[in-house]
Amino acid sequence: MIASNEASASVGSTTWRGLDVNHQWSKSLEFERGFRASLARNLDDGAEYFSLLRPLTELRITKAFTSHTRFFSSVTSCNRNFSQTGPAAARWCLACPKCVFVALMARPWLDDAAYHALFGGDALADPSNCETIEELLGIRGVNPQTAAAQRNNEHARISPKLNQCRHYRER
Repeated sequence: MIASNEASASVGSTTWRGLDVNHQWSKSLEFERGFRASLARNLDDGAEYFSLLRPLTELRITKAFTSHTRFFSSVTSCNRNFSQTGPAAARWCLACPKCVFVALMARPWLDDAAYHALFGGDALADPSNCETIEELLGIRGVNPQTAAAQRNNEHARISPKLNQCRHYRER
């Protein structure tokens, strides 16, 4: 079995009573190692499990994806997009933490036309997303668990793009 879990999935999104909380634990390296050990103990057929993208961070994966514009019209990562009550109105809602997170990740490598082609709008231009942006970047508050951005020096590459967000700049 081949999964596509990135290195960032091993990082908790918050702490609670001194404990690291990772809502993506089943995508973590710790889980992967445990699952592989369980497969080895319980199956005789030599089944394997590994994550092909494990060495890469979410930012590195996003950077690589931005060069494949032909796939922009067929991808989404919006949490509101997936609904049990009918089709989604759009591939990206541009308001949920996951949309804002992916927009932050993609922005450094896309010009305006490509950015709008991917998202159909600009989550970073919406003043109601400024608090989410700050939470994702670790500037304040708690990282939204629906978009577990890894808070480290990679986000320094994203921060300069905030100056392009008119509403954020005016704060």
